[in-house]
This record gives sequence, structure tokens and C-alpha cells, in this order.
Amino acid sequence: MRLEEARELAEILMTAHGLHAWRFRFDHARTRVGVCRYDEKVIGLSKYYVQANDAEEVRGTILHEIAHALAGPAAGHGAKWKAIARKLGAPTERCTRADTGVDPKYTLWCTRCGKRIRDYHRKPRRNYDSGRFRHAACGGSRFRLTDYRG
Repeated sequence: MRLEEARELAEILMTAHGLHAWRFRFDHARTRVGVCRYDEKVIGLSKYYVQANDAEEVRGTILHEIAHALAGPAAGHGAKWKAIARKLGAPTERCTRADTGVDPKYTLWCTRCGKRIRDYHRKPRRNYDSGRFRHAACGGSRFRLTDYRG
């Protein structure tokens, strides 16, 4: 989706749902797709996510963030927020499987089962080989970090 189209859609939806004092903006987020900043009264979307996805996907994320604005900061992803999100037709999942448009710089792998655990855009500070961490799926405690920076 083009950024101009996403901005226009967001502003229309925000106005339609009574968020007249709120603003919309894009950001350079790489690990999340949308955000609701209550203190600033701003709903934001990652420009990378918008450019990598279609209008229907982006619309769902905008509505997800509008539901947060309407529910208030204490609601989180709880029952009050879910009721509002369903009423708006927004997805109620906390995380999306949509393309974020950004390739990770690092990937953490479990050496016991060989599964990918998580992608990172910055090198993690944790020492995963300390023995304090376990892979929930297999119980493995040894990990390998792949660096894709070349």
C-alpha cells in the first residue's frame, strides 16, 4: 500500500470513530507494525509494514490501534479492548503474521531441535548460552545466533 493512501485511510477512520483530537504519523519501526501513544494522542504505523502489505491488512492494523485509543491505556489487550475491537471489525490478535517489510539482521536458533526461535533487528544483549533460558517447545538450552549482515 502506498503511504499517502494509508495516511488518508487512517485519518478517515480516526475521524469516523471520534478521535478528533488525535493525530496520525508514520515511523521507522522494524519490530512492530502499529502503536497507540496515549500521552501524545498519536496513532502510528511502521512505514515498512505499510509498504509491504495491502490495504485490507493495513486497515485492520489501523482499526486495532483505534480500538486501543478508545479503550484507554489500562485496557491492554484485555476484555474491554477486545469488545471494542470486535465492534470495529479489527483483528483481536496481539501480533500479526504479516510481512513487516524488513529482513532481520540476526536470528536465534535452538541447537537441540533446529527451530528458529526469534528474529532480531539488533544484536541481543542476553547471553542465551548461560543455561538460564529454555526453548519451550523442546526444552533445549543451547542456542546459535546467525548474523545476516554479511
